Amino acid sequence: MSDSVIDRDRINTPQIQLEDEARNQLIMMWKFDPTLEDKVFRFSIDGKGCDGFDYACGFDVAHDEDFKVLVEGSENKFFAFDPFAARYMPFVQLDFKQDFQNNTEGFVVTNLAQTDFKGKFWRKDPTKELPLKGQQ
Repeated sequence: MSDSVIDRDRINTPQIQLEDEARNQLIMMWKFDPTLEDKVFRFSIDGKGCDGFDYACGFDVAHDEDFKVLVEGSENKFFAFDPFAARYMPFVQLDFKQDFQNNTEGFVVTNLAQTDFKGKFWRKDPTKELPLKGQQ
C-alpha cells in the first residue's frame, strides 16, 4: 500500500512514442547487462523552470505506486513513472542519439505536452493541478 497523497486513480497512464534507436538501445542494454535484468526504465521530473519541467531517465527498481508501460518489442520490460511524473508527462517521446563528432550519446526525453506546463500553469488552469486524495 502506498503512503502517497497523490490520487493515482485520477491520473492516466502515460503514452510513449518509442523511436527505433531508443528501443534497440534499451533491448541491447537489458540483454547484455545482467545488473539491469530486474530493472525498469524510469522517467522522472528533475526540476522546473519558466519553460516547463526538466526530465531525467534511467534504470531503477520498480515501486508499487508506479505507472508501468510495457516496452514495445519486449516481453517483460517496462517503463515506469511515479504518479507525479505520470501526471505531468502524459505523452512522452524517447529517442537515442549518438553524435561521434561531438563525443555525446544518450537517451533524449521529450514531453510532447511540455507547452501545457510552462510558467505557473496551475494558477491559470486549476484542472492541471496535481490531484490529491480527498480533493475533488
